[in-house]
Amino acid sequence: MPDSAERWQAFLSALTDEELERYREIAADQVKRETKDRWLQLVLAGLALAAAAWFLGELVLGVYWVSAILILGLSAALGYWPYRRARTRRLWQAHCAAVRAEQERRRSVAS
Repeated sequence: MPDSAERWQAFLSALTDEELERYREIAADQVKRETKDRWLQLVLAGLALAAAAWFLGELVLGVYWVSAILILGLSAALGYWPYRRARTRRLWQAHCAAVRAEQERRRSVAS
């Protein structure tokens, strides 16, 4: 069965209020963990962009392809970790938003 919004909503609606609150805490903690070392993520992302600009400059100057490809690999290596942390952070933020929406739905049904 493929993952879908409906399947995720069904999972959240099956949780008790206590389980839902605990899951919200877990998701919020994960968001916090992904923002840890934010300065290092920004530095590495900046270095990755600088290496990509260096790569383009080397191509314009017509240097050896081997060095240009190595520079491109350096750019990818520097940018991978910040990219993965950003993607994971957005995923957990979406989990937090889904839990808040489910809690709001439950409050509106209860009133």
